[in-house]
Amino acid sequence: MFLFPLLIPTILLLTFWLVLISYLSLGPDRVAEVAKDKWFKLAYRRPDMAAQLRQNAEEAAFRIDRCLDRLPDNWRDSINLPEFADSLRAEVEAKADPFGRLRTQERQ
Repeated sequence: MFLFPLLIPTILLLTFWLVLISYLSLGPDRVAEVAKDKWFKLAYRRPDMAAQLRQNAEEAAFRIDRCLDRLPDNWRDSINLPEFADSLRAEVEAKADPFGRLRTQERQ
């Protein structure tokens, strides 16, 4: 019972190490591919939730960008923040209907 206060930090530390080991084992390209596939599935199944997550990410990136404006220019130039442009939204819509592109080509 005296180890009970260490339970939550231990679980958090183990989770961190598990995620880190998985990331290093799979590599950044594969992790990005899996994350992108999960995002497309979320956007297809629950577009309202995906839109809300996207808006939250845009706001967070904007807040981080405002903080980065205070840094010196040579530091700020080396940091790449994600751009949440409409290109990803178009990609999600194209991914939602896999045969839509074929139908448009057939009509032409």
